[in-house]
Amino acid sequence: MSKPKFDWWMEGRAAVRRYPSLRAWYETLPHYTYILSCEDQRIYWAIQKAVEETAQRANGTHRLKVVDLVLWKGTHTIAQAAEAIPCSLPTAQRWHHDFLRLSAQHLGLLRP
Repeated sequence: MSKPKFDWWMEGRAAVRRYPSLRAWYETLPHYTYILSCEDQRIYWAIQKAVEETAQRANGTHRLKVVDLVLWKGTHTIAQAAEAIPCSLPTAQRWHHDFLRLSAQHLGLLRP
């Protein structure tokens, strides 16, 4: 395995990958009985904010589809997700990186 280029990359990617399970908890529990830890809540709200901001960008639905296929469902590589959208491989790579960077900013792993 190669060394990640950025020191925040592994932690940011792990947090983004946890988002679907955290979202499932938030959607099934009543609003007054959240039993998630403070760390889980921080991760949930940071990634939720990144999702909302990404949805507002140009091609927001396509960007989130790349993230969904590659990180949340884990069924595609970035190249396969680019073919499924369809978009070019460099574009899918850029969208993937942009989402991870935005998530890392909201998690406080790097400065804006």
